[in-house]
Amino acid sequence: MQSNFNKKSNKKGKKSTTNAIIKNKSPGTSSKLFIQAKQSNILKYFFYACTIITLIVTILSIDLFANGVLSMVDAEVYSSIAFSLFLPSIVFAYLARKHNFSQILNELGLSKNHISVKFFVYGILLFLIILMLEIGLSLFSYITGIPLPTNVGKILSGMPLYFLIFSVFIAPLNEEIAFRGFLVNRIGIVASALIFAILHAGYSSIVEGLGAFIFGLLAGYVFKKTKSLYPSLIAHIIVNLLAVIALFVLMGII
Repeated sequence: MQSNFNKKSNKKGKKSTTNAIIKNKSPGTSSKLFIQAKQSNILKYFFYACTIITLIVTILSIDLFANGVLSMVDAEVYSSIAFSLFLPSIVFAYLARKHNFSQILNELGLSKNHISVKFFVYGILLFLIILMLEIGLSLFSYITGIPLPTNVGKILSGMPLYFLIFSVFIAPLNEEIAFRGFLVNRIGIVASALIFAILHAGYSSIVEGLGAFIFGLLAGYVFKKTKSLYPSLIAHIIVNLLAVIALFVLMGII
């Protein structure tokens, strides 16, 4: 009887201790949850605002050019930068409805655990494949006599330096977030690569369109396998960097 009484009293003591701990932790836990919810809402509305602003700037730049207020170069620069920033803004705005910032980065393949030497090597290999493709197309054009014109140099030659820097380092990140990090898992590799190629149709070049489509296929496949955005991001940056360097060489700058 005595031992039963002791067991009961011990159970009651444990329950009361547990309840006391829960009571002591409840205010702190509630406060943390409230802060997290508030931060999540701030993040969500911030990206909503970014999405709206970048879209307005894109449309406004085109409209001002149509009305003769902006030159073609200025309109191209402003609309291109704004639309490029619009891509990640709408992705983050969409994902921020249900995820915090860390979860968004993880889903897009941009978190710390998606960084490794192996993924860097994959990025270099992906770039080399694209480089071999471009060399192959050039050889095909030379052997067959079929011209494969590209307008990239012509378009970029009139752009200001800050736009070229943006094209090398910022635009690839924006595009990889949208087309690989977000779209690949939702509409598939082929569809995302096709949309990526269509958006590069502004260069009015078969080579650029075909190159963008093939890059989209390869980059989408690598992202699907590694769950990391860094391989395609590294390859994309190097491709754009070489295009700008080639432009500088042709212009006699370097």
